[in-house]
Amino acid sequence: MIWEVVQAERGQDMTRRGLVLFCAGALAFCAGVRAGTVTNLNVGDTVNFADYVDGSGNSIYIADKLFGEFNFIAGGNTNVFGAMSISLTAITNSFGYGIKISAPFHTSDTQLKDFISDYSVTVSNAPGFLISDLHLDYNGFVVGSGFSSVTETVFDYQGIGVNQIDQGQVFEPPSMMMQTNLYLTTPQMKLYIEKDIELGGDVTGDQATISAINQVFSQIPEPSSMMLVVSGLAGLCLLRRRS
Repeated sequence: MIWEVVQAERGQDMTRRGLVLFCAGALAFCAGVRAGTVTNLNVGDTVNFADYVDGSGNSIYIADKLFGEFNFIAGGNTNVFGAMSISLTAITNSFGYGIKISAPFHTSDTQLKDFISDYSVTVSNAPGFLISDLHLDYNGFVVGSGFSSVTETVFDYQGIGVNQIDQGQVFEPPSMMMQTNLYLTTPQMKLYIEKDIELGGDVTGDQATISAINQVFSQIPEPSSMMLVVSGLAGLCLLRRRS
């Protein structure tokens, strides 16, 4: 009788342990699924930055590019906001496809703010269309002796802080540099990009504002150029058949 009771209690214990393990496994599975979430964005689609930063593992597809490994650090002497206040939008222009960072970056008087944002970008159909150049622009605006800038540092596929391959900056003042283009000596399949966003003022009445930072990428060969080549070859084949 005692043995039967012990066996029953052990069975209940094993059932509880199995249930705990099952729940833990289910939670791990759900966490893994969440960590591996990939969002496909069409041009104009917007998502919240907070869903993709700080080890979430989530990533974004825009055209043939995968954006991931997002991180964000905010610093300053007052009124600093977090990733929840930032949105990411899929964009395109004559250079190619890319991503737009929208946020209420603003300082007044003697406030100083410094934000670090970094991420990776990978071409999914490499080696067909490697990234050859990057195009950065922003809408910085200042009043008085206020200042704003975005310094962009580009690293190769080994990761941020390993092999820096280029750097550019947009800023105001001393002059107004709203756009910069970085041309890579060696086209890359994957890049790590770090943006250092700074704003500040020196005296009462100064202001500095940035609400949009745009980044697009060009590739070689360009998809449009490849289509022209294919069309040309098809035309030549047609002419040869007719002759």
